[in-house]
Amino acid sequence: MQALGLEWGDNQVHLAPAERLGEQALINQYWRLSPGQPWPRGGAVAVSCLPTQRAILRKFKVPFADPQKIAQIIYYESEHYIHSRPIEELAVAYCTLERQPEYSRLLVAAVPKEALRAHLQELEQKGVSPQVVTLDSLALLYAAQCSGQL
Repeated sequence: MQALGLEWGDNQVHLAPAERLGEQALINQYWRLSPGQPWPRGGAVAVSCLPTQRAILRKFKVPFADPQKIAQIIYYESEHYIHSRPIEELAVAYCTLERQPEYSRLLVAAVPKEALRAHLQELEQKGVSPQVVTLDSLALLYAAQCSGQL
């Protein structure tokens, strides 16, 4: 399967198509384009990155370890730690840093929904529909989780 990594900066777009070879990924090309410049198309699975500076990051504990419970309460719990914007205006995601029987320690990322919507619309105009949108600083963590290395 081929994957297309995208990093959408303020002045440039970085594209890195990769193919899986056994347990390794091979990046066979790399492009650095201006946002208005046309780019190559293909049938790859797309993973896109937003700049971390567009996100609000917080670390905190929740009093349980069950991932389903965490998913149910993540917006409510995040509201206690994010004060710069109403939680309804944010897309919130998390990764578990530590899981104990009585608690979980989380890294929470919140991005304004309008920034995420604009990012997805720009990609859609180029014919790309990413299956995953992550932050540039968390992309390696996501890749390690997907590969089973973490």
